[in-house]
Amino acid sequence: MVIYQYPFRSKFEFGTKYGVKGEKWSCGYHCGIDLKSKNHGGDGLVYPIAPGVVESINAHGNSYGRHLCIRHNDGMVSLYAHLEFITVNRGQQVAFTTKLGREGTTGNSTGVHLHLELHQDKYKYPAKIDPRQWIEDHLKEVEDLEIKKLTVYVDGKPKVIDAVFQEGTNYIKLRDFAEVLGSQVKYDNVTERIDIIKKK
Repeated sequence: MVIYQYPFRSKFEFGTKYGVKGEKWSCGYHCGIDLKSKNHGGDGLVYPIAPGVVESINAHGNSYGRHLCIRHNDGMVSLYAHLEFITVNRGQQVAFTTKLGREGTTGNSTGVHLHLELHQDKYKYPAKIDPRQWIEDHLKEVEDLEIKKLTVYVDGKPKVIDAVFQEGTNYIKLRDFAEVLGSQVKYDNVTERIDIIKKK
């Protein structure tokens, strides 16, 4: 089984979800997910969600702005759109650690973010797969990740939970935990303390 990761290795937040209805999309819904890093504590550098080959660059219309597609070993094709710049070439082999470029606001975009789509077998608009759900179902296996017992604080009260530790910054499973609580995750690099802050 091909394993996947999120396209940022630094801090990021989720924006518009897959499937959101809207007239501004010609298919009538948002057929990818939006992720935001550079203006949310991260470096904005974009990485492949899985190893593969750069299949195309800027091949699918001006709406995506600067964009590229990667074909993965399981036949899936991922698309990365609205990039500020691209640092790979068509036909290049890419690994989890290959920098693809940086999130931007090129094309039809209302702010700095990465638009990510996932297609089965080949690019075909509109995408029919929720990238976030796919990534969550195919996350990097335990040997590539560190599982930690963490104390998180909900309204100042400690709770001990298991979490996935990736590259020293992202506690991926906490994102779902925070969403359920209607909360934000605040992480302190020095003390490794995580605060769950409920949104008002």
